[in-house]
Amino acid sequence: MPRGRPHGAVNMTTRMVQDFCRRVVGDPQYQKNFLERARKGTLGQMESVCWAYAFGKPKEHLDVHVTGDNEYDAMTPKQLEERVRELLDRVKEARAARQAIELVEAKGDFTVQ
Repeated sequence: MPRGRPHGAVNMTTRMVQDFCRRVVGDPQYQKNFLERARKGTLGQMESVCWAYAFGKPKEHLDVHVTGDNEYDAMTPKQLEERVRELLDRVKEARAARQAIELVEAKGDFTVQ
């Protein structure tokens, strides 16, 4: 016979903290002060913790849905590797050009904009 609380049940301490935090964030005076601090930009870190205990922590994931076609969908792995090499070569060329510009500017010959 299993002992303790059922799977998924909230323990007493968690429930007490949750109830306390809900009373705090539901208090009209707190809400007035909260709004004033928010306007001043002086909300503390514990504020978000209290709200999370009161109503649950917001989800921290991002759903990404890609729609439409792009040039890479139809490429074979070999074609993708070749494309990556091409892009890396372009990055190297851009870095080399930037370094050359910085070198010329450091010598004081002229400024590139």
